[in-house]
Amino acid sequence: MSNVPTFTPPTPTFTPPSHANNGQCCHYHPNERAVAKCARCGKLICQDCFDTYQVNVGEYAGNALCYDCCEEIVAENVKQLKKNRRSIIAQYVFTILGIILGAIIGSALEVDTWIVVVIAFVCGCLWTFIKNLGKTLLNFAKNIGDGAWLGGIFWLIIDFFKCIFISLYGTVKKLIVYLIYIIKTSGYIKSDAAALVQMKDYMEYTLVESRNVGVDLASLMEEGGALHNNSYAQQVATHGAEAAEASIRNSVVTFNEHGEIIRNFA
Repeated sequence: MSNVPTFTPPTPTFTPPSHANNGQCCHYHPNERAVAKCARCGKLICQDCFDTYQVNVGEYAGNALCYDCCEEIVAENVKQLKKNRRSIIAQYVFTILGIILGAIIGSALEVDTWIVVVIAFVCGCLWTFIKNLGKTLLNFAKNIGDGAWLGGIFWLIIDFFKCIFISLYGTVKKLIVYLIYIIKTSGYIKSDAAALVQMKDYMEYTLVESRNVGVDLASLMEEGGALHNNSYAQQVATHGAEAAEASIRNSVVTFNEHGEIIRNFA
């Protein structure tokens, strides 16, 4: 019996199949299959990231962004909004100073009140009035040079009143449109900052969950736990996963809508 040959089978090895198409995994969640690319930078993202960071408005509508790009867009929104507001304040100052100057000029001329108001609001866009008046005078000089005296005087009068109307419209538009813009965007910085915090906590939540499979949420949220003070985990615990996911998706939609309004200011 001792001469009977023995056989020791090789130690079995097993290479688990990749979770991703062609071995491609989510940039943020390596255990998850990549289903799309970020429409902005091209990072691979999983279905969960795609659903969370999907965009419904603007240049990325119908696609999804990655977490990093969402973070960058929020930062860009805040920076651009602050720049827009500085521009508005500067233009408001010049507009108000122009109105005051026009009121002084109108009062000095001792004309009717309505004429004083017109002069004041024309001076609210004084540079616009000067530029258009300059073009009007150049056209008049050209017509006179061509011998078209009657036509030149006619168009001089028409263009002069057009200059007045354009300046009046510009002043009123600035005062109203800028005020509406300031009121409309007044909560954007606070809102986008809150959205950014929520996205950061959501990303932390998903990473902690993937590293702690089988551990219940309550344990992870205990003092000293990986999700202690995590706002997204608190939403899940309080309102449920579905409501928390809807909230994060709404945040992404909101700051993208804010971005469109902010960038369209010009």
